[in-house]
Amino acid sequence: MSAVQGHWREVSEQTVAATITSNGYFSSPPKSASQVVIIVERKEDWASYFPSEDIVTAQEYLEQTRENETGKRVQVINLCRSYKYLGHGYYCSLLAEARGHKVIPSVRTISELTKKSLYGLALDDLDKTLGGRKN
Repeated sequence: MSAVQGHWREVSEQTVAATITSNGYFSSPPKSASQVVIIVERKEDWASYFPSEDIVTAQEYLEQTRENETGKRVQVINLCRSYKYLGHGYYCSLLAEARGHKVIPSVRTISELTKKSLYGLALDDLDKTLGGRKN
């Protein structure tokens, strides 16, 4: 078992497993519980590494309704392949924030990354570094 898998199991044991029932609702753990939801585009991409009940597809997350989550902290990790405007990744982060969940990446982060001026200089330096190397 890798160190990452060991850490994942440790974190999973410390949190109450969040499952999505057949009717699309989150199960209701105790009020003080913390829940982690990992959003992926295809479950097959992730399942072989860490089979977990915490993984939902972007489509499932966008379509599901939820029970009263008062007092429960929900952390969402959005691993969609694209965060472009009007795409699943963007809307999953937007919906997570609207639901009051702590989401990575946030909509603000996604929006800032569309501004090349924030990281354009670093790309120029990287291009120079890579351009100088001949294989």
